[in-house]
Amino acid sequence: MKTKIVKVDEVKIESLIKKNFSEEFMRKVYDIYSNDYISIVEKTIRFDRIFTEEFGGRKDYRRIGEGTNRFVCLLDNHIIKVAYNYLAYIDNMNELAQAKDKPKYLAKAFETNGLILVSEYVTVMDKMEFLECQNQIKKILDILAEDRALVDDERMFYILGDMGMSEKNYGNWGKRMNGDIVVLDYGYLYQLAN
Repeated sequence: MKTKIVKVDEVKIESLIKKNFSEEFMRKVYDIYSNDYISIVEKTIRFDRIFTEEFGGRKDYRRIGEGTNRFVCLLDNHIIKVAYNYLAYIDNMNELAQAKDKPKYLAKAFETNGLILVSEYVTVMDKMEFLECQNQIKKILDILAEDRALVDDERMFYILGDMGMSEKNYGNWGKRMNGDIVVLDYGYLYQLAN
């Protein structure tokens, strides 16, 4: 395979964040995110309101729900995770970093500005499917728990946060169109040195 060298001005990189979110809309997101005087519940209500006002008329928009510290929706066939606070900002940054190291086991994360993370859309498992896939999920967890082969470093281990085999975690697992099982929410996947 031949390598083609191109000049910087010949490469077009399209940001999904810039494509979908105007500067004015991002200011609204930031104003909600940075307001430490309102609760997560109130932030959810406000994010839902501004996203519905901005995208509610689009067929490619749907609110998915919220996690512990992020508002989640589907837009432009991608999952959008919006940070409620600084911890969620870190989760968005962490997911982007982790996704590059383990693309086979984690839903793809395409880009983030910290406030918004754009991720791959995959089908969320229901509780029955989660239980039927226990053996495959256990193998993935074992690989992530001691991920030496993937990073080629015998000193790397991971804290798995809220993605284990407990029945309450089934919503953190999904399937790609090709049937691959992946972790959906991995902001709490932290790397430790031995």
